[in-house]
Amino acid sequence: MIRWPFVGRDEERAALGAAARTGGALLTGPPGVGKSALAACLHGLRLSGTGSAVPLGAFAHLLPAGPPAANLFAWAAERLGPRPLLIADDAHLLDETSAALLHHLATRERSERATVIAVTRSGADLPAPLRALGLPRLELSPLRQEHAGRLLTAALGDRVDGETVRTFWRAAAGNLRFLRELVSAAVAAGALALVDGVWCSRGGLPLSLSLRELVSAEIGDLDEEERDVLELVAVHESVDAGILLAGDHPDAVHRVERRGLITTRPRGGALLVRLAHPMYQAVIREWVGPLRARHHIHRLAPGDTPVTGREQQVGQLASWGLTNREIADWLGLSHRTVGNHLHRLYAKVGVNDRTHLAGVLNLLNGLSADMPPGVSAFPR
Repeated sequence: MIRWPFVGRDEERAALGAAARTGGALLTGPPGVGKSALAACLHGLRLSGTGSAVPLGAFAHLLPAGPPAANLFAWAAERLGPRPLLIADDAHLLDETSAALLHHLATRERSERATVIAVTRSGADLPAPLRALGLPRLELSPLRQEHAGRLLTAALGDRVDGETVRTFWRAAAGNLRFLRELVSAAVAAGALALVDGVWCSRGGLPLSLSLRELVSAEIGDLDEEERDVLELVAVHESVDAGILLAGDHPDAVHRVERRGLITTRPRGGALLVRLAHPMYQAVIREWVGPLRARHHIHRLAPGDTPVTGREQQVGQLASWGLTNREIADWLGLSHRTVGNHLHRLYAKVGVNDRTHLAGVLNLLNGLSADMPPGVSAFPR
């Protein structure tokens, strides 16, 4: 069993400690970046949002049974004592009564006033009583590569190869929960092994059942249109925003963007749409069988022109990192002919450069079915 200590985040830890001494904070950031782990470094009364179904549910473990019929907040404040430090995890899920009690405790006389650390994901809608507190925001960014390296070394107990750190950090994209699951699965599968006192990755990264479930839970429930949009983007790795919005489900594109499932970046004069996390890509591609992959590929192709065998050969070699000149020498073609094949292939499968070819060609050829069980080809 791997033990995961809290390492790194020194500046953020100091800032949160200062906030706990001077009036509280709203600790926020993307899902899985370690907000709860950072908040756990503080010594206070911990509560967690449990949804709206149970009034005062967040405080159930802190208060005795049988509250009075009148003046509930005064009763609760007396039992919690003066000046408590209250750490509210999943603050966006607090029921209205718990949120109102937090507001009451944080706005009492200064000698009695509670300090509130509210932990929530970026963009979440907080209950009105919490918003009214106006807590200063402390934004936690995704885990940096150097912090990931320190964490892996501390958790595994020996030095970790630099390229291995980079591989896991890029696959997790700074998400601490995903990083833990990736490493645990890789150790169990032998894809991460100790060689001469150094931990090194060996082959593909396993996609364990628990990791699939974690990623699927973060993606959340999708209707058919939203699922179709995400599958299309996953197959192509990046899609021109104009083409995507001119497709069958423009409203669904806007919905998945609002939910943070896709992201955009400019490229030349275009705006490219990609999935917001490489783990989303790995899991969503598992949903897509070979026939549906072909359907998605040809939806963005100009017509139904099939990819030729020669184009597939050129594309596969290009995806391995060979230059046009090296491909020409390998296949006995001219440099210009290789360039023409690549140009046509890009147009047919809807990608913009050779770095995105491997995954699309694998799906087009149905090669994903030949991969070892539980191993996923993560985007590089």
